[in-house]
Amino acid sequence: QFGQHSPVIPVYLHKDDKGSRALLLTTDAPAFDPTTYTGFRNVGLRFCVSPVGTPATPDPLYVYRKRVGDAIDHVYTTKPDEMGTKVTGQVGRREYVCMGVMGFVRRPDCVMRSQGGLGEIYLWYSKQAKLHVYSRDKTVGDRLTGGYEFKGVMAYTVPCQMF
Repeated sequence: QFGQHSPVIPVYLHKDDKGSRALLLTTDAPAFDPTTYTGFRNVGLRFCVSPVGTPATPDPLYVYRKRVGDAIDHVYTTKPDEMGTKVTGQVGRREYVCMGVMGFVRRPDCVMRSQGGLGEIYLWYSKQAKLHVYSRDKTVGDRLTGGYEFKGVMAYTVPCQMF
């Protein structure tokens, strides 16, 4: 479901126009199909992932989603065992559905300081809103409201300049 044939796969952020604070990361281009993502608008490129595993980016980035009130929360992880499944379409822990592999990254516990060129994807979580936020920009946390807590580096990705 995810991916395309290119040196890297761009990942775009889409926001919910209804004000529910729902955020969606997708590999679909900015002019993505509005019938698939009704009520979302593209706000730009956020980071890039590799289309296949490489020595620099060997770890699959799994996508999970679940409805939380009027929003849909997405979890992106390199550790599918935490979610209870890595089978596309299967419901895992905490009622998150596995959506498949978005691309390949490097887990934060596997990055060696000598590996240049990889960039961080940061993670924040709000217990109040029950939503996750991901960004390459660490200052995003300064603008979040609703009790978001910084959780650290979720993964390392390839530079989008290759795109």
